[in-house]
Amino acid sequence: MQSKDTECDNMVKQVATILCKPKAYDQLSALSKEEAQCTLDFLQDLLDIPYLPAPYKQTFLKVSLKLSRMHSCVPRCLTLSGFKKREGYPFAQGHFGDVWRGWIGRIEVAVKQARVFDINHDNHNKVIQRVIREAMIWRQCDHPNILPFFGVFQDPIIPSYCLVSPFMANGSLPRFLNNTKCPDRYKLALDITQGMLYLHRLGIIHGDLKGENILITEDYRAVITDFGISCVMDVALTSSSRTGGTIRWQAPEVLMSSQNSFPGDVYSLACVYFEVFNESIPWKDINDGAVVLNVVILRQHPPYPRFLESTELGGLWWRLMTRCWTANAQDRPTLPTIMAILHTRDQTSPEWGLRRLRGALIQGEIRVPSGLPRFLSPVGSRTTPLVQDCGSAGASRS
Repeated sequence: MQSKDTECDNMVKQVATILCKPKAYDQLSALSKEEAQCTLDFLQDLLDIPYLPAPYKQTFLKVSLKLSRMHSCVPRCLTLSGFKKREGYPFAQGHFGDVWRGWIGRIEVAVKQARVFDINHDNHNKVIQRVIREAMIWRQCDHPNILPFFGVFQDPIIPSYCLVSPFMANGSLPRFLNNTKCPDRYKLALDITQGMLYLHRLGIIHGDLKGENILITEDYRAVITDFGISCVMDVALTSSSRTGGTIRWQAPEVLMSSQNSFPGDVYSLACVYFEVFNESIPWKDINDGAVVLNVVILRQHPPYPRFLESTELGGLWWRLMTRCWTANAQDRPTLPTIMAILHTRDQTSPEWGLRRLRGALIQGEIRVPSGLPRFLSPVGSRTTPLVQDCGSAGASRS
């Protein structure tokens, strides 16, 4: 008799094999709304398995993103209800929309609501698709230096999804640096590096890394957020057709082609280091056009940060930053290389106190539902649910 661990391992391999077949995309396109929702729910259960190897995670996530785009739906486990606003106005605004502060139950949360100018225009569907995509990618991240994602809330007034995460009283990285005397800059820079290493190991390109997209927890740790233009890459690829980002943090090749990439993230990471050690945005005294001229044509990079001299290993950090700003993308260090360069300092991951909040909102167990489409019938033929802890199967460990 097979153990639950072995059963779970075999099921994961079987599903991945089916979804990697050439005809899988056409089969997914032909699903009914109900079948798509059932499949999406099942894939999310698989994605939640602890220690799921990165290749399986990338396969399931890429298929989930296709399903959510085709059928404009999200896994049901992501849906939250009962959000109560604290004030009648948002506490933050941006090009994406508004961020509201409030509660779900007794947990204080921030709710990011996309701004929709015309609900009858095609732009409305594009906005919804972008929010769904961000929710799907963000949901898969579980790391001390990634802001936890609680789920989606459907606004009853404007037909759109809102993204729910814990409220961070210390605000963004720039705000925290401006309001804090003698912050631990090294610890913050290392937190951000570890978060980016985690994303890249999952095959996720952030695409818009900057200080405003980094928040500070109550115990002064940095967490990365805003996955609105992020994308999931195959292991063998390094760039994406997805575009976007913020000019002052973009690499020269990204400014020229608008294609986000892993090396482009590394360039942006060095710009965030500059924010940490200089307490200002890159190129603060010139306009965007002049930034493009400096970066693309003159191949210049920001100057030596004013607070770097007072930090330990300042010279090491500066050499690392200049390597990350190298004009040739292929010459930039990868995230594992960056971590190796910084090996002289303690890299112990902090305890993640916010994880318990996520568990208080999101519950569920791995089940093989009866409503899976026929091409997944070898898996769907099972009727016995798999218990929640089967995800720690031996072969599923990385």
